[in-house]
Amino acid sequence: MRNTHTRFTFASAAAGLAAILAAFAFLVWSRVDAQPAPSAKDAVAAGTAAGDRTAATVNGTPVSLASVQQAQIMSEVMGGPARDALSKPGAALDNAIRSELLFQEAARRGLVPADAVVREEVLRQQASLQKLLASPAADPRLKQVQRDLAGTGFSVDEYASSPKVFAAFQRAMAIAALTKAITADLPPAARTEAAVAARVNALYHYLRAKADIRVLISP
Repeated sequence: MRNTHTRFTFASAAAGLAAILAAFAFLVWSRVDAQPAPSAKDAVAAGTAAGDRTAATVNGTPVSLASVQQAQIMSEVMGGPARDALSKPGAALDNAIRSELLFQEAARRGLVPADAVVREEVLRQQASLQKLLASPAADPRLKQVQRDLAGTGFSVDEYASSPKVFAAFQRAMAIAALTKAITADLPPAARTEAAVAARVNALYHYLRAKADIRVLISP
């Protein structure tokens, strides 16, 4: 990713399968435990089983159960920071609610990028990931994930034509723009990942305290 703002925001905005793939596609993943990991196929199956059910509403906007369950499973598939971020009970739902609140605030401030800008970024990320996958040094687990996602709309080869991927990138880019806006006053020396995270967390808690959030499933 291009900078600290973008890296942090893609991770924090991983409310669904596509967002998680976008967030962690270029990380080196390692699993040190001996427990068998689920597969991307399991995530797709969970999304299908969830159907159009709603996990929660945030100011009247539904958060799909499919996106929450897919995020949880894909965090296990990918391991590393993805798994750590969503390992606690209810973390995937909390993360989805957080993403929706921040996206709504970005929209309120007029920070959602235009379609043409999003498409340019989707194509750039697609080309980068395709290049990585073609490299002999590509992590075989990443290749397996891509094979499992073929035909689902989340495979890298489908990025350019997938509304799901477009929506995930648009959301992540909007939250990245929001993050940049609320940390613009930080001097370069103080603009650490921890400082950025603190600003975003403070805004999130402020928004959550005012929001109408209705959880419809058991976390």
